[in-house]
Amino acid sequence: MLRAALLLLPLLLIACDSSDPISADSTDGSSGTSATQETAVATSVSTEAANPTPTNTPQATPISTAKTGNGAASATVTPSVAKTPPPRVSELEEFVKAYGYPDSADFGTLIIERLGIEAKITVRKVNRDQDMPNPYGPADVVLYDLSDWPDIGGMPGSGNMVLAGHRDYSGWVPYAGVRFGPSWGVFQNLNALGSDDRISLEYQGERFDYEVTRKWMVDISLSEESANPSEFWVPFWQADPGVESITLYTCAGQFSQETSSYDKRVIVRAVRVGR
Repeated sequence: MLRAALLLLPLLLIACDSSDPISADSTDGSSGTSATQETAVATSVSTEAANPTPTNTPQATPISTAKTGNGAASATVTPSVAKTPPPRVSELEEFVKAYGYPDSADFGTLIIERLGIEAKITVRKVNRDQDMPNPYGPADVVLYDLSDWPDIGGMPGSGNMVLAGHRDYSGWVPYAGVRFGPSWGVFQNLNALGSDDRISLEYQGERFDYEVTRKWMVDISLSEESANPSEFWVPFWQADPGVESITLYTCAGQFSQETSSYDKRVIVRAVRVGR
């Protein structure tokens, strides 16, 4: 179990880095020094969004028409055009409508009606020599295939599925060929979920329904201060015997310019219902 845990620490660090966060303020109401805790049901959903940044209009340099002393025309000066900044999209709904999801997002669909989420899922396998990869952009939801690690993770119908998405995003999105943000990502309001809220997953024509049973607001400094930092995260990703569950997480708390990361992680656990 310890060897399996050694790779899990980076999982809590993905989807949480940003060089230009949309807000450095906590949206979870917790302090920067709080310990790991389970939180109460939130009663409101944030609707904040960042303003778009305008792009510059390219300016052409005119061609020279000067003549030499003998009346002959001089060599033509090659015109230069200012580089056009890459297009930028500032709203998640606008981005999804225009660019959709990466081609690899073909596993299924995550549905959280309370948060207005209906997002395609990308499966990313994590081998023993790999770190956990980031979601591809602001809309991408990643389901981690942790099958190489005993008792960690799961798939529809078994174990504890672990999914991550960005809370916010600012940067280039390769598959779309545009810059996004700084603005909110697919898991911007994950902390608003509470007891009995429904999370669903559509996979191969079947719908899997889950109800939220637990939620944690985790200060990542606690893992750094623990006797065994790698093992600190294992209980959050570990599958309970005989229980089908799904665990979603993203960044939260205060953003640090020094580390380019948030200081907390919000983790939501839900168990399967209605079978």
